[in-house]
Amino acid sequence: MLALLTLIPLFLLVLAIPPAFGAVDFTTDKELYHTGDIVTISGTVEYNKKVPFVVIKTASLDSPLADIGQPSPNSDGSFTHSFKLAGNNWNTDGTFTITVVYDGQKAVKTAQYQKEPPKSKPEPKPETKPETKPKPDPAPAKPDTQTPKPDAKPAFETLKLQIPGFPSYEKSPQYYVDRYNSEPEYKSWFDSQFPSHSIKDVVGYKQTHIDGFLSSDESPQSYIDRYNSEPEYKSWFDSQFPDTSIYNVLGYADPVAIPQWIKSTAKQWGEKEISESDFVPAIAFLLENDIIMISEIPNPANNDIPKWVRNSAYWWSQDLITQDEFLNSIKFLIREGLIPAN
Repeated sequence: MLALLTLIPLFLLVLAIPPAFGAVDFTTDKELYHTGDIVTISGTVEYNKKVPFVVIKTASLDSPLADIGQPSPNSDGSFTHSFKLAGNNWNTDGTFTITVVYDGQKAVKTAQYQKEPPKSKPEPKPETKPETKPKPDPAPAKPDTQTPKPDAKPAFETLKLQIPGFPSYEKSPQYYVDRYNSEPEYKSWFDSQFPSHSIKDVVGYKQTHIDGFLSSDESPQSYIDRYNSEPEYKSWFDSQFPDTSIYNVLGYADPVAIPQWIKSTAKQWGEKEISESDFVPAIAFLLENDIIMISEIPNPANNDIPKWVRNSAYWWSQDLITQDEFLNSIKFLIREGLIPAN
């Protein structure tokens, strides 16, 4: 909490800087949200490689700091950030405000929050699909043809993430297909990396026994978020794919869980209770288990570690930012050679 209190004056100081027109722009995936919903913020900034993170602050009627995020912008300036509406920060119906700040520029927008959703909404989603489809019976035949995969989960075969970060959980298959079809340089790069495979082989979803599931217009992260945040959706999915994880159905290998000791170590490092050298074993674990994937690791430099990185470690230990946002801050340290990786 002390870290957040010290952050607020700095954030307000940044907000005092007048924004440049068009420098920061973003949208939310919906206009009205309810308790338990995932808010997804997507936007663009004028990319500056010296500024590694976009700062996103959300203020509700119950808290001026209901959520804060630090997504890394892509080289084209695009970024996304998601968070769940839950807890004491979301008790009052009304308008909430989202402020995005990057490289001295800002944009502010609002959305609506209504705590109680219509009760008729959740019912159709999990029940109409599974109960109206007679196809779940043939479904066991498909897992049977791929019996070796469930028996050898660590050896799950996939083309995804053979190149670190590609394809991204945050991008839909259609996003990559559109780039492949419209950008000659991107097509040339892809064909050089995967000469024996089509773009859909690598970024697409495999057909399932349920018509329309999965949709190439939806990102893998959107399915993962629903699975983790909607109990009825999780129950429906597990009934349709009893021997397969959500990650495997999406074409990704199951991620390695981050042990609790790393979270505890991150908290100690964020509070300066331990040194960088004491934090190195945690980073080594993340690299060795492909939780963080970096193609080239530079030699460490003797530069000071930015304060915001320590803040990120502390915030993650307190569940104030997502695991992905914490991992992005560690990637930044390694890529810049600010901390040894082994």
